[in-house]
Amino acid sequence: MQRPALLAIARLDVPEARADLVASGFGVVAGGQALSPVGTTAVFVPADSEISLSHGRDAARALGVAGSAVQVDPDADAVVDVRVVLGTDSAVAP
Repeated sequence: MQRPALLAIARLDVPEARADLVASGFGVVAGGQALSPVGTTAVFVPADSEISLSHGRDAARALGVAGSAVQVDPDADAVVDVRVVLGTDSAVAP
């Protein structure tokens, strides 16, 4: 099964996060820096379908955070399959 594209918008400059996601089969298409540190990692998916939620759980697992971090993306115009805001609770915390 091909993994979805992943866009991490916060703290994907952490090399371990990028490496863990790529090793799990995700294509990381962009990264950036949050305006301020985030305590809790959020993994956003564009829909509440089982496939979207499954991709989200896979990304959460790759980053060492609970599947409960997965949420439906409030941005209806999302152009990626999974979007991550990496917090200090991840296994690859900044």
